[in-house]
Amino acid sequence: MKIRQTGIVAAIVLAAAAIFAACPSQPQIGANGTTEDIAQGQIKAERFQPINFEYKRASDLEKGLAAYIEGANARLGVLLSALRKGGMKEADLKEMVKNNFIGTYLANPVLRKNDGNTVVGWDDIIPELRRELGGMMYVSVHAVHILIEYIPVGSRKDPDIDFRAVIRTKLACAPTDCTWLEGEACHRNLCTWESCPGGI
Repeated sequence: MKIRQTGIVAAIVLAAAAIFAACPSQPQIGANGTTEDIAQGQIKAERFQPINFEYKRASDLEKGLAAYIEGANARLGVLLSALRKGGMKEADLKEMVKNNFIGTYLANPVLRKNDGNTVVGWDDIIPELRRELGGMMYVSVHAVHILIEYIPVGSRKDPDIDFRAVIRTKLACAPTDCTWLEGEACHRNLCTWESCPGGI
């Protein structure tokens, strides 16, 4: 059977808590008071109702990231097909991934196995995937889960990178269950996504 590349089913969560945790806390101000009144205990802090955060769907940030992931996962589908069929030398497979995934979230991936163990980097991941996928009847990219985190200005190692995404791609296999591949992407102010410097 050939590899079937399914569309991305992305669960995208904006890490709002990280944004506010990194920003200075705001003083609580009563309905008719000032911050000085609160500090002196003249006004009791009000009990706030729950606040719900929602990420705006179909934003330029999301659409750009989806296109970026789909491009990388199309290449991943070719690799999965080669691993399932066998016949390629391990050295050739390693050379393939190093050339095909430059600049993608899979430039420096982590393989998360079902037994809880992790394997880091293509040099070690390729032998694992050869053992796991060799002879499978079916292998495909099944789903993608994404966690997007805003990087506050004062915490940026690179001043042009404002968002970081952790991307986990679930592989579907038959007849047995399959594993996850995980990587990172960073968003620049110019609205482009790329592999993060240094990887995970």
